[in-house]
Amino acid sequence: MQQTLARANEEGRQTRVDLSRTGVLSVVLAEEGESLIGDTELKQESYRLEHDAKGAISAIVLSTDGVKLYAGTDKGEILRWDLSDIEEPVLEEVTPAFSDQRKIMALNLVFGDVSLIVGDGMGELSTWFPVRDLEGGWKLTRIHSLKGHGRALQRVSPMAHDKSVVSLAADGLQISHMTSERYLVGIGDGDEQIVDFGLSTRGDGVIT
Repeated sequence: MQQTLARANEEGRQTRVDLSRTGVLSVVLAEEGESLIGDTELKQESYRLEHDAKGAISAIVLSTDGVKLYAGTDKGEILRWDLSDIEEPVLEEVTPAFSDQRKIMALNLVFGDVSLIVGDGMGELSTWFPVRDLEGGWKLTRIHSLKGHGRALQRVSPMAHDKSVVSLAADGLQISHMTSERYLVGIGDGDEQIVDFGLSTRGDGVIT
């Protein structure tokens, strides 16, 4: 497997998403229910998530409750699934995010899993939010553009204590404020390359 994401909540619902090395996206959904004789049983369903995107899936992120799944492709598309119904996962949209079809490299969620952070192959960093369209549905729309990197994004993460976003590329690590789009600080681009980072428990510190 190229990547596996898993979530579980207090009600007994479990979600696991697998992205294979060949680009196949599959999901296992499980939830507790009551059997015909009144016992508690675990119901489980497995699906291969089909889509009509032009590109291959290159990044995924799953909401904390395991209900919303987002994916990015190597042709600059964003896909959004609703996994709330264990009987029927729903592909809600496929949005061409970039006209030049740049590869989406990294995804994450912020603001209670409402806003989507997108890092792309051109080194740009943006945030997206579902906005109601003319037909009454919801469509992901680009809301903020943050200071980019000179290299392709490798990882993005929100900071828990404020509205800042940490991003990592081969040219170093950056922290920017999401709503004001203000660049706060950059670390690296020196003799030693930063290959990964971690956030403190309170989200107010970065370890590289």
